[in-house]
Amino acid sequence: MIKTIGFGLLLLLCSLRTFCIADDNINFSPLQLNVLVDEVIRRNPNLDATRLRIQAAHEVVHRVQVLDDPQVMITSDQNKFHKTSDFTPMMGYEISQVIPFPGKLRLKGEIARQVMLQQQSIQITTYRELIRQTKLLYYQLYTNAVSIRINTDNSSLVNALIEDSMALYRSGKGEYVDTIKMQLELQMLEEQRLMLESEKVMFKSMLNALLNRSPNEALGDPIASFTKPFQLSYIQAESIALTSRSELHRMQAMVMEQEKMAQLARRNYYPDFEVGVAYERMNNNFDGHVDDAIMFKVGFNLPIWIPEKQAREVREARANAFANQKELEGMKAMISGKLKELLAKLKSTDDKISLYRDGILPKVKEAFSALLSSFRSGEGKFVLLLDTWRQAFNAELEYERFLSEREIIIAELERAMGMTLEEILCDYTMR
Repeated sequence: MIKTIGFGLLLLLCSLRTFCIADDNINFSPLQLNVLVDEVIRRNPNLDATRLRIQAAHEVVHRVQVLDDPQVMITSDQNKFHKTSDFTPMMGYEISQVIPFPGKLRLKGEIARQVMLQQQSIQITTYRELIRQTKLLYYQLYTNAVSIRINTDNSSLVNALIEDSMALYRSGKGEYVDTIKMQLELQMLEEQRLMLESEKVMFKSMLNALLNRSPNEALGDPIASFTKPFQLSYIQAESIALTSRSELHRMQAMVMEQEKMAQLARRNYYPDFEVGVAYERMNNNFDGHVDDAIMFKVGFNLPIWIPEKQAREVREARANAFANQKELEGMKAMISGKLKELLAKLKSTDDKISLYRDGILPKVKEAFSALLSSFRSGEGKFVLLLDTWRQAFNAELEYERFLSEREIIIAELERAMGMTLEEILCDYTMR
């Protein structure tokens, strides 16, 4: 008994330790994207809700194919108007079962199966959407963290420039207005920092919401995690999307559901049957003789309102199926257009990243370094230095923003195709 309790406590401690380790991956820097995605998938309650709905839909598939409960009836006829009455006391027992026309139960099961497929597609959609939202917030948080770092570095630089301008002013080589301008720039950087800190709190609270945690829970700062260049044509992307998007699978299941409902409605043109067996026990009032009787019965309903009921059910189901088919075609066209847009944005962003990395950033930093050296020697113009510093500051921010924007576009592209980039590239590599 003691060994059993000890083993149970050991398992509990190991479970708690595993849980704490999982939390440590989130709470402490660096915050890694793959760990974050795994934790969101593990913790988010919306995904758990879809699993439960699939489980419920699975039960319906079997339930609707079972016959309705049989009906049991017990009757007692004990009418006695006077002692010499020729009425015979009687007890009756009857059991009956309604049997639907052949094929109806099977069609009900197929309809329920299509509903279950829709729930499975919703689960995949929820899974893909959680990944997209997580990556979106991760790279927004990354951009925020990089912006804070750049802001801090530039604040230090401006403080140094303020000291340089004061030294030049004391030596008679500079003007005091230069110092005032730099102090104003420092205050503007402080205002920007306060805004970035506020955004940081917002992004982390939104990530905690995806993790199903309190908004005030600690989260580490994200690290740079950028996708390597890859080749993916529009034709490949469209082919992947039209076969992988869970929303398309769901709408196809909705079309099939309505088609099966139309078939079931046509089966309602035919009657359902009711079969039963009854046993009666009769007692004679005069001689006490007992007579037994067994009866069998077969009945059916008469579908006499076919034009007003069943035929309308068929037309209703067909109209819904046709409407779902049109929505399916519209969604395919929308997905194709979205892919075209995202691939164009991706190419444009790649070009901008190359332009900033290989052209704008090196040149503006070189120009600023030269102007800074001239300014500190008392020969450079302060206005030109200030303008070049702003260009360098904004160029660095833009470059980092484009890096994050590229990852967000890739996340949107993965969502549009219904597969992650790793799955896509692995699939094409194995072919």
